[in-house]
Amino acid sequence: MKTIRRFYFYLLSMISMQVVIWAVVNLLRTIFDTEVVASAVDWLAGGIAFIAVGVPIFWLHWSTVQRDAQRDEEESSSRIRALYLYATPIATGIPITYALLAIINRLIVRAMGLPVATASLGGAQTNLDNLLAIAANLIVLIYFWRVLQQDWKMISNRENLLDFRRLHRYIWMVYGLGLLIFGVQQILRYIFYIPQEFGRAAESGLATGLALIIVGLPIFWKSWTIIQKRLTGKAERLSSLRLVVLFVLTLLGVGFSLSALGILLANAFRWLLQVESWNFLSFVDNNATLLAVLMTMGAIWIYFRRQLRLAIADYEDTLYQAGIQRIHNSILSFA
Repeated sequence: MKTIRRFYFYLLSMISMQVVIWAVVNLLRTIFDTEVVASAVDWLAGGIAFIAVGVPIFWLHWSTVQRDAQRDEEESSSRIRALYLYATPIATGIPITYALLAIINRLIVRAMGLPVATASLGGAQTNLDNLLAIAANLIVLIYFWRVLQQDWKMISNRENLLDFRRLHRYIWMVYGLGLLIFGVQQILRYIFYIPQEFGRAAESGLATGLALIIVGLPIFWKSWTIIQKRLTGKAERLSSLRLVVLFVLTLLGVGFSLSALGILLANAFRWLLQVESWNFLSFVDNNATLLAVLMTMGAIWIYFRRQLRLAIADYEDTLYQAGIQRIHNSILSFA
């Protein structure tokens, strides 16, 4: 019963917190954005109603779990609390990241002389919309990050905090890597397009790619650097999460790159056998996406295959190493 009660209170706290954040964002947008005219009264009334309902619900549930955590060591070191405290920075950090992407994407689109509406990220939004979302989520993120740091200082049993901190880092690493991969793919697609086919669509993709790289690269680099530095500890080196993440990234790399290569080869033979009347430039243009996927996912495969080998080598049990390597080789042979 304790676990069910704990789960219920933290779940309601998370849901009501998200309701309050976005109600505040919509309310402030209605008040400060002079361009919001249609349905402004409805937005204002809705924002006030959600805040009036969400704040008491959040305060009731959050104050209860905080009080329980201060009184009982079991509550403060519970797995559900650790999950909640590390899930909150992700739930608020991802909207902040998207808002930054939208702002940067629109800036690049304007610098290229294109209409703001052509921006793939946040084309229908304004800087005020994104800044309000950043401010509201950032306040909540800072508050809960301070609560998390207090828990690290006060709790003696930190096993759950260690597990979810590791998961938190890998989530941000994979998220940043995903942004970086999609950004590079957009740039490569732009490069492979035929020059006379350049237009708003191609240039919009270039702007999106630049924005994704500008935001995704620091996230991935920071997270991956922290993960690598922590490998001096045995628990980090031998964690199952590390092995699973590297395994999945390696298999995704080989899967997407081999699929792209297979389709490219099929199209190349169609061209050589004159099934398609392409020249070199038109072949590259029609297969720009496949070339971008092959290059980016091939690089992911090469890099993380090496990281996976290092992770397997960290295990002292040679039989365990052989078992993991056998699974990896079997999947590759099947591919």
